[in-house]
Amino acid sequence: MVRTSLDLKLRLALYGINQETFYYAGVFWRAILPEFDGIINRFYAHILEHQKFRKFIPNPAMIDRLKVTQKAHWDRLFTSKFDDYYVQQVVATAEAHIKIRLPIYFYMAAYAVFLDELHAAAYRNFSEEGNDVVAIVKAINKMVIIDMDLTLSVYMKGLVGLNSNQAR
Repeated sequence: MVRTSLDLKLRLALYGINQETFYYAGVFWRAILPEFDGIINRFYAHILEHQKFRKFIPNPAMIDRLKVTQKAHWDRLFTSKFDDYYVQQVVATAEAHIKIRLPIYFYMAAYAVFLDELHAAAYRNFSEEGNDVVAIVKAINKMVIIDMDLTLSVYMKGLVGLNSNQAR
């Protein structure tokens, strides 16, 4: 297990994540939940177009399990208040990526695809509500970027440890 201090209070303050952010993240999640399976399906269709990514999913039966895991991840992200359970899941996600040696650029590319989908969903669901769409997009960005930050912080420490162990 990777041991790391994530200093959530500082990160939340730096990102400007507050009760308003949590509120709009929750509003957004409840609104797009009915269409989220489609978002996940489009995500996996996209990444599986790429041969280098397919090697990380050697068994097509894994995709159904990964879709359930993805949906739980996004639900946790948009409904949590960054509690201990959320942090445990961030560490577990990073450790799983380290174990399969997923390149960081694959992880970042996956988030780029999801951000495109999440932004499109925000505009589809909230564009007629004026300023709400701006607040919702800001909440999406903050939640997604802090999630990437936390996961990559654990991931990087794990890679350093992995490389140190291999050097011995």
